[in-house]
Amino acid sequence: MTVASLPLPLHDRARSSRVLIAGATVALCDALFAMAFYSYVGGVFAPGRVWQGVARNVLGPAAMDGGAATIALGLAIHVTVAYGWTTLYALLLRGSGTLRRVVASTPRAVVVGAAWGALVWLVMRLVVIPLGRVGWTPIVWRTFVPMLVGHMVVVGQPIALLVRPRRAG
Repeated sequence: MTVASLPLPLHDRARSSRVLIAGATVALCDALFAMAFYSYVGGVFAPGRVWQGVARNVLGPAAMDGGAATIALGLAIHVTVAYGWTTLYALLLRGSGTLRRVVASTPRAVVVGAAWGALVWLVMRLVVIPLGRVGWTPIVWRTFVPMLVGHMVVVGQPIALLVRPRRAG
């Protein structure tokens, strides 16, 4: 029997489908937010630079001169991270009856989503990025706070609201 022929129970397919949809939604919403935000802050619409900046955390400063290849790498990293956080949340949700009960209510799911989005931004900004090739950079409040709030909305909300089972009200 091959892996492709193993039956996947209906509830597992539904869960997987929710994770795939939520991850894609997070990747898209966060990408649009990042490009709009950095265009506003930088005063120039340069979406490629956003993705080269993501790749810079893996490749170092040379990523900023890497052209289409580093833009593609930055986008791939971005999508992978979006799916990583979505999958982690789904695993926590699967393992916690308490979390499932809390997010069964839409208003509480919104609160959980805001908290998850804030956690994602804090871990990325304070742990993951400093461990990469970019290293530690000073916190600039005029970008830190809007990015924190943005992640509460465009990352946490789609994850919390889309990953939960559909029967939630």
